[in-house]
Amino acid sequence: MTNHPPAPMTTCNVEGCDRPVLATKLCGRHYQRLRLHGNPLAGGPLRDGSPRFCSVKECNRPHSTHGWCNAHYQRIYRNGDPIANVPIRPPPRTPIANRFWRNVNQSDEQNGCWPWTASHDQDGYGITWDTDKQRLVRAHRAAWELANSPVPAGLGVLHRCDRPECCRPSHLFLGTHQDNMDDMVRKGRSHKGRLKTRLSQLFAL
Repeated sequence: MTNHPPAPMTTCNVEGCDRPVLATKLCGRHYQRLRLHGNPLAGGPLRDGSPRFCSVKECNRPHSTHGWCNAHYQRIYRNGDPIANVPIRPPPRTPIANRFWRNVNQSDEQNGCWPWTASHDQDGYGITWDTDKQRLVRAHRAAWELANSPVPAGLGVLHRCDRPECCRPSHLFLGTHQDNMDDMVRKGRSHKGRLKTRLSQLFAL
């Protein structure tokens, strides 16, 4: 019986990889990458402690998903191509002016209040996200600025109608914190104002 010499051990066809071949001239790890991503080099170097980068040529962003950085992964997710000729940026946000008034009930065409119909804070004021300022703002303040102009420093937007959720511009006016306190007293909404109102009613009897 003739003894044949053992077949020489072949290594992975990927440059720098000395693992034994599993299939299609690739080691097990590179073969899995080929099956999953269509590229045996997807995801950069194998996990040997070195950092992994995007598999797109000349992209030095860190690897995120399926061999691509987050930006190129978003491109392939949206356009089917990681190098589609579109800017890498988040989807545009709708400006506050384009979506604000749809959340305001303007059914009262006379002089009634226009209440905010979306989210409210714990004090009953409407709140909305201002895409320009990148923060939450109170709806009545946004209504004033959309209908008039930015609120000057040191001033606030006050209600003539005393309804926190009202966004009707004609029901709003600018004033300081002290103006707001004086308005509360004058209208009997503070403890001091309620006391003065009650005393006036008693003396009128």
